[in-house]
Amino acid sequence: MDINYLYTFKEVAKWGSYTRTGEELGYAQSSVTTHIKKLEDHYGQKLFERTGQKMKLTQPGEELLYYVNQVTELLNEAQHDGV
Repeated sequence: MDINYLYTFKEVAKWGSYTRTGEELGYAQSSVTTHIKKLEDHYGQKLFERTGQKMKLTQPGEELLYYVNQVTELLNEAQHDGV
């Protein structure tokens, strides 16, 4: 799995939009969709559901976000410590 998928997932959770996430990360919306689909396939769970115009985390998505936040914090910490 590509670590960028986790960053994309985190941004979709933040913005509630594949389009906005694409704009923020400099990706096409189709790339964001592909990242999320690959994560869903990897974990065998639906991570988001559409509610009107927004994407909302499912229960498995909420659980994954907890771990993604920990992983990305550790990666950022390692980068700042010069590792």
